[in-house]
Amino acid sequence: MLLRKINLLLIFTFFFLGCGEQAEIADISRGAHNIEIITVFSPALEDNQVGDSPYNLVHVLLPPDYQNSGKHYPVIYYLNGFDAPVVAYKLFESGLVEARDKNGNAFIFVSISGLNKYRGSFYANSPVTGKWEDFIVKELVSLIDKRYRTLAKSEARGLAGFSMGGMGALNLGLRHPDVFSVVYSLDPAIFNRELIKEAVADWHAVDSGIIIEAYSAVFSGDGSYPLFDGTVEDERIISQWQEGAGNWDQKIEAYLRNGKPLKALHIACCEQTEHPWIKKGGKHLSDFLNTRNIEHEFSVFDINHVITSDMVSGSMIPFFIAHLSFE
Repeated sequence: MLLRKINLLLIFTFFFLGCGEQAEIADISRGAHNIEIITVFSPALEDNQVGDSPYNLVHVLLPPDYQNSGKHYPVIYYLNGFDAPVVAYKLFESGLVEARDKNGNAFIFVSISGLNKYRGSFYANSPVTGKWEDFIVKELVSLIDKRYRTLAKSEARGLAGFSMGGMGALNLGLRHPDVFSVVYSLDPAIFNRELIKEAVADWHAVDSGIIIEAYSAVFSGDGSYPLFDGTVEDERIISQWQEGAGNWDQKIEAYLRNGKPLKALHIACCEQTEHPWIKKGGKHLSDFLNTRNIEHEFSVFDINHVITSDMVSGSMIPFFIAHLSFE
């Protein structure tokens, strides 16, 4: 009798306490052309200390023939830059249609905004700003596979991003090659130990330091940033900051230990005068990848820090066509 009561208590506890909230699509609206705007409820994003909403808008651009084809499609996930709205899909629309018309290669395109209270989440897990990495990797990919006719395997998933999103694409792609197999990072906002000071000075000059505030909320947690005064406390903060845009030697070693390589990786930088440390950071990472014999592509656009439809159509989409699985 006692054992039966214990079993009933365990069942009760599991049912009422163990079944936590699940990520779900809370709303769907139709945009122009083949756009679906989905509102995703995310327990991962709900877990934040700044009062941000757990609901996130995601734009899904479907192939022109999606409704009638019956086909399953590869998916490109795109991470937007700092303070950028989710409407970046407009940069991709013509390129995706062109790829379909020219080669018959059609994709589902998912545009994700990293906007939060600080205008940028850096797509990282943070006790302060929420678990953005978990939102994308553990929740959103599963929801997209359930809602749409995707090729639900890593070989058919690509991850791209620009600036803050380029950094996020590298971090998430290297950590989760079992989820995304092809990564394209455009002008990623990354640095090494020697470039942090240059990045901090640059970020101080942008909108009264709003990027400093956002980055420190994610990676320091208390709003602190490096002063480069040589103190133990400052070294602690620098170490925290390296977790996001730096520490590439450690991240690459962890990637190699994982034993599952990406199918393809492309790092593209801009020949710019606005934020020269970004190109230096991208080149540093490329050079390090070469020392570890990790195949990748590195290219430079003769343009300032920006993403254009020509970049998308001429470089990014052909890269995904060449490396993603279409069956």
